[in-house]
Amino acid sequence: MANAAVMAVQKSPGRPYDPKGPFQVIVTMAPKKEALSIGKHWKINRKGANLLFETDNFPTLFWTLSRLAYLRPWSERLLPIGLPLYHLMGRTGLAWVKKKAPALDKNQG
Repeated sequence: MANAAVMAVQKSPGRPYDPKGPFQVIVTMAPKKEALSIGKHWKINRKGANLLFETDNFPTLFWTLSRLAYLRPWSERLLPIGLPLYHLMGRTGLAWVKKKAPALDKNQG
């Protein structure tokens, strides 16, 4: 098993998945009003419950779909500020737990 692991690590990695565009995309949303709302926020053409857009390459396709699924324009603008703040909050919380954990162990024993 160790030999198989060494051989797997030594192999050259495959090429990343990067299909060639252009892409014509139709995203069907449910309910229909969600498509209207998201299309309006992102200024994307819509027809009924479908959002319609074109993109030239796969990274842009991926980013556009991610924005549609997870973000609103206002939340996208907050990412450069929000992500470092959440990182700081996580680090602060972890430091607090590491400081308090030995005291908790002493109280339990």
